[in-house]
Amino acid sequence: MRRFVLSNKKLRGVSRRLRSLKKWSESYENRFPDIQNSDYSYGYWNVKIPVHLGLVQGKQTNKDIQSFCAQTLIDAAYNIYQAKKLINTIQE
Repeated sequence: MRRFVLSNKKLRGVSRRLRSLKKWSESYENRFPDIQNSDYSYGYWNVKIPVHLGLVQGKQTNKDIQSFCAQTLIDAAYNIYQAKKLINTIQE
Protein backbone atom coordinates (compact mmCIF):
# COMPACT_ATOMS: atom_id res chain seq x y z
CA MET A 1 0.00 0.00 0.00
CA ARG A 2 2.48 2.61 -1.09
CA ARG A 3 0.79 5.95 -1.39
CA PHE A 4 2.44 9.28 -1.81
CA VAL A 5 1.55 12.10 0.52
CA LEU A 6 0.12 14.72 -1.80
CA SER A 7 -1.73 16.79 0.76
CA ASN A 8 -1.30 18.04 4.29
CA LYS A 9 -4.43 16.29 5.54
CA LYS A 10 -4.09 14.41 8.79
CA LEU A 11 -3.57 10.67 8.30
CA ARG A 12 -6.53 8.80 9.71
CA GLY A 13 -6.46 5.40 11.40
CA VAL A 14 -2.84 5.48 12.55
CA SER A 15 -3.34 2.92 15.33
CA ARG A 16 -5.18 0.59 12.91
CA ARG A 17 -2.38 0.92 10.36
CA LEU A 18 0.25 0.18 12.99
CA ARG A 19 -1.65 -2.91 14.17
CA SER A 20 -1.86 -4.08 10.57
CA LEU A 21 1.89 -3.59 10.10
CA LYS A 22 2.62 -5.57 13.28
CA LYS A 23 0.31 -8.36 12.12
CA TRP A 24 2.14 -8.40 8.76
CA SER A 25 5.46 -8.72 10.56
CA GLU A 26 4.21 -11.57 12.74
CA SER A 27 2.93 -13.43 9.68
CA TYR A 28 6.54 -14.30 8.81
CA GLU A 29 7.11 -16.42 11.90
CA ASN A 30 8.21 -19.90 10.73
CA ARG A 31 7.68 -18.90 7.10
CA PHE A 32 10.43 -18.87 4.48
CA PRO A 33 9.91 -19.01 0.71
CA ASP A 34 10.74 -22.19 -1.16
CA ILE A 35 13.06 -20.64 -3.74
CA GLN A 36 14.04 -23.90 -5.47
CA ASN A 37 10.50 -25.01 -6.32
CA SER A 38 9.14 -21.60 -7.30
CA ASP A 39 9.78 -19.26 -10.18
CA TYR A 40 12.43 -17.10 -8.54
CA SER A 41 14.59 -16.69 -11.62
CA TYR A 42 17.06 -14.30 -9.99
CA GLY A 43 17.38 -16.16 -6.70
CA TYR A 44 15.93 -13.50 -4.43
CA TRP A 45 12.60 -12.88 -2.77
CA ASN A 46 10.80 -9.54 -3.02
CA VAL A 47 7.99 -8.40 -0.74
CA LYS A 48 6.17 -5.08 -0.77
CA ILE A 49 5.95 -3.49 2.66
CA PRO A 50 2.32 -2.66 3.50
CA VAL A 51 2.78 0.78 5.04
CA HIS A 52 1.36 4.17 4.13
CA LEU A 53 4.11 6.65 3.33
CA GLY A 54 2.51 9.16 5.68
CA LEU A 55 3.40 6.95 8.64
CA VAL A 56 7.13 7.27 8.07
CA GLN A 57 7.54 10.52 6.16
CA GLY A 58 5.88 13.89 6.21
CA LYS A 59 4.35 16.31 8.66
CA GLN A 60 1.84 13.87 10.13
CA THR A 61 4.36 11.45 11.67
CA ASN A 62 6.59 11.59 14.74
CA LYS A 63 9.64 9.73 16.05
CA ASP A 64 7.57 7.20 18.01
CA ILE A 65 5.64 6.11 14.92
CA GLN A 66 8.78 5.99 12.80
CA SER A 67 10.65 3.92 15.39
CA PHE A 68 7.69 1.52 15.69
CA CYS A 69 7.66 1.03 11.90
CA ALA A 70 11.42 0.48 11.80
CA GLN A 71 11.28 -2.02 14.67
CA THR A 72 8.45 -3.89 12.96
CA LEU A 73 10.54 -4.24 9.79
CA ILE A 74 13.48 -5.48 11.84
CA ASP A 75 11.19 -8.01 13.55
CA ALA A 76 9.92 -9.24 10.17
CA ALA A 77 13.49 -9.69 8.91
CA TYR A 78 14.43 -11.55 12.11
CA ASN A 79 11.40 -13.83 11.77
CA ILE A 80 12.44 -14.70 8.21
CA TYR A 81 16.01 -15.32 9.41
CA GLN A 82 14.78 -17.65 12.18
CA ALA A 83 12.57 -19.52 9.69
CA LYS A 84 15.59 -20.08 7.43
CA LYS A 85 17.61 -21.36 10.38
CA LEU A 86 14.76 -23.71 11.32
CA ILE A 87 14.49 -25.06 7.76
CA ASN A 88 18.24 -25.71 7.65
CA THR A 89 18.17 -27.70 10.90
CA ILE A 90 15.19 -29.76 9.69
CA GLN A 91 16.92 -30.60 6.39
CA GLU A 92 20.10 -31.79 8.12
